[in-house]
Amino acid sequence: MQRNQLLLILWVLVPAAQAQLLDPGFESGMGWNFSCTNGGGGFSTDVPTYGGSTSLSLPMLSSTQPDCYFVDGIMPTAYQVLTGVQNGNTIQVACMVKCVPDIPGNVNFLNANIGFGWLTSGGVALQDFGGGAGLNVTDTWTSMGASYTLSAMPVDALPLIFLHGYAFANANGTVLFDNVSVQVLGTGALLSAKVWLDGCYVDSQGLMRDDLRVAGLVPLNTPYGSPAATIAPAVLAVSGPNAIVDWVQVELRAIVTGISTLRAPALLQRDGDIVALDGVSPLSIPVASGLYYVHLRHRNHLGLITANLVSVNASNTVVDFRSPATACLVRPAPNTDLPRKTVGATRALWAGELTNDYKIKYTGAGNDRDNILASCCGPVPTLTLNGYYSTDVNLDGVVKYVGANNDRDPILVNIGGTTPTAVRIEQVPQP
Repeated sequence: MQRNQLLLILWVLVPAAQAQLLDPGFESGMGWNFSCTNGGGGFSTDVPTYGGSTSLSLPMLSSTQPDCYFVDGIMPTAYQVLTGVQNGNTIQVACMVKCVPDIPGNVNFLNANIGFGWLTSGGVALQDFGGGAGLNVTDTWTSMGASYTLSAMPVDALPLIFLHGYAFANANGTVLFDNVSVQVLGTGALLSAKVWLDGCYVDSQGLMRDDLRVAGLVPLNTPYGSPAATIAPAVLAVSGPNAIVDWVQVELRAIVTGISTLRAPALLQRDGDIVALDGVSPLSIPVASGLYYVHLRHRNHLGLITANLVSVNASNTVVDFRSPATACLVRPAPNTDLPRKTVGATRALWAGELTNDYKIKYTGAGNDRDNILASCCGPVPTLTLNGYYSTDVNLDGVVKYVGANNDRDPILVNIGGTTPTAVRIEQVPQP
């Protein structure tokens, strides 16, 4: 089964309230830890379809490895902490599994397992295998999954998911894991975030333009891919201050530099309110109440993240990124930069990030200006292109390289104007 098919099934299983953590490729470890002090785990280039370039590799040896045992028979284990998950939350895990036996064809005695548990403040890992699942794996990539509801986790503990194997009857070999998807059925914490997009903000009106909506260009499906989301056409029929400007994506991080991000697609109104997919309600984020860094992203603006942990709970937390009083993170030198643009007395996201490199550049290799030219014009810079494109920096529905209201000038303005070689750097730490 392909990765995108696997994720679709999980979204159907829990359509109402869920948070999603993805570890599709294990390309950089992705926060996984190994139980064996002798280095009993590693990574492999044997991957399933859409698996990136790296999978998790756990050797299964029937010989005794004391430091690799949690319970009798359990071999090297990889585990990852799930922040923000509490007793009463249901965790659903799906992944792809495969074995590489020591003798070709000898695949009858190697199992892949998913387990659940927690890590206490003393660093002791506990597991409840009654909530896990095992599968006798073969030498072909196969999907497996498990679900567990936490009920007895100590108050000072952190929840974990485990990937491990089991070797029977002197079987030797390696068990591989990849395309891990974790869905958490949470409590539905509410968040009312607010932001201005520099590309379409009109300071004299205290509102953003909704040209994309007026032109019928705002898509019904989120442009951010994962998690998937769709809105009803009626949501885009609303005009005035509550009219929808565009899609945004809100993410929560328990660790400011971490990758365990909970993602929530959302809509942005002209008055700066970020709302749920009904176009009106506060954003319901299906995660247990707790402390998180709030990270906001738009498809052609630099993202930003709060400098401090925010208490996100069912009481509808307000995070106003428009306000100078809301502290936003600034990265360490030499990557320091202003996280937001000052527009009059308010603050806005910087417009002009078109290459997904977390920078705004006007000249040089990988600059954002060239993307506009390639998108609309090619060898004729006076041509224009109508539609919903990331190269439409000012969000008016028209990609233009020259002339009035072109999309090139905002990039030059935002990197400083007088120094075309300057670069503006996003202040959200990248894992």
